[in-house]
Amino acid sequence: MSTMPSGSSTGKQWTVWSIILTLTFFLLSTAAAQERVTVLNSHLQPVSLSQWAEAPAARILHMTMPLALRNRDGLSRLQAELQDHHSPNYHLWLTTNQFVARFGPTLQQVHTIATWLESRGFKVISASMKDRMIRFSGSVATAEVAFGVRIVAKGDSYANTADPRVPANFLGIVQGILGLSHFAPERKVQEAVVVPAYGTTPHFGPTDLYTFYDEAPLLKRGISGTTAPDCIALIELTNAPDDAVDLFVQQFALPP
Repeated sequence: MSTMPSGSSTGKQWTVWSIILTLTFFLLSTAAAQERVTVLNSHLQPVSLSQWAEAPAARILHMTMPLALRNRDGLSRLQAELQDHHSPNYHLWLTTNQFVARFGPTLQQVHTIATWLESRGFKVISASMKDRMIRFSGSVATAEVAFGVRIVAKGDSYANTADPRVPANFLGIVQGILGLSHFAPERKVQEAVVVPAYGTTPHFGPTDLYTFYDEAPLLKRGISGTTAPDCIALIELTNAPDDAVDLFVQQFALPP
């Protein structure tokens, strides 16, 4: 004679199966969410890459992920209040730490993105909430797989042929990926007069700078940068000694 399970036993079995199904659904949903990606647009260069070859798979790329500000509506309100004489926030400037705490990426966001990069084989060099930058490096092969792109090269230049893809939950946090492309300058630099005190290798002269920065069209239009509002300053780093700069000015009869 068969024995039917009691009501309490049947209820327990259904409870166990319900828990198992719920966990299975959760795991499948999580996996699907992790697989969903979003495309970061505007990463393609307006040049023809048809004559380029596959980039060496082992070539190391040094990349940066700039992160977006959050609470942009609150930031806009604060900017207006800082200049409003009737606002209690008038000229109550924030410190760097206060600004980061209110409008910068959260520690959890930075940690999540850095962890994802490492899980894809990249080396995270630095991750800064204040700078809103995550700097990392990895091979061409690693970048192609992680970001779903193809990278081609020509000499010292390289570029991606498609916009990169990142997890969908990074949308609105990751602004882009810098370093997937690099175009080495191809302009030929003319040899300037050499100052013997500083060796016999070619040096940049004023006309070379005009060529390098493509200033000829501006000069032909009478825009020389000598009067406002045409003057543009380029902030660059250099370790040139002062006496070398003085000799350069004298050599080319430049204004002080």
